[in-house]
Amino acid sequence: MVAIWLAHATNFAGHLLRRWWSRLFAALLSFGWTALLGVQITDHLARGSPIDLGELAIALALISAGVLLVLHLAMSQRIKVFLSPK
Repeated sequence: MVAIWLAHATNFAGHLLRRWWSRLFAALLSFGWTALLGVQITDHLARGSPIDLGELAIALALISAGVLLVLHLAMSQRIKVFLSPK
């Protein structure tokens, strides 16, 4: 858990210092959390556990938001310019 907190704190410090790598690191962290949620959903379905449709809808909405965030962080020129070295 400490390693995850350290990764997020490093990313936050990179954003505050406007480092170019913080954009890619933020996208990587978002992708990691999205992938983890996807793995948990598939594991739940593979076990044959009962599915609560409300929870599944929330999880799919979070995955969609995560994917959109990763795409935005990776492709946005405004973010790229803001975090570029000056």
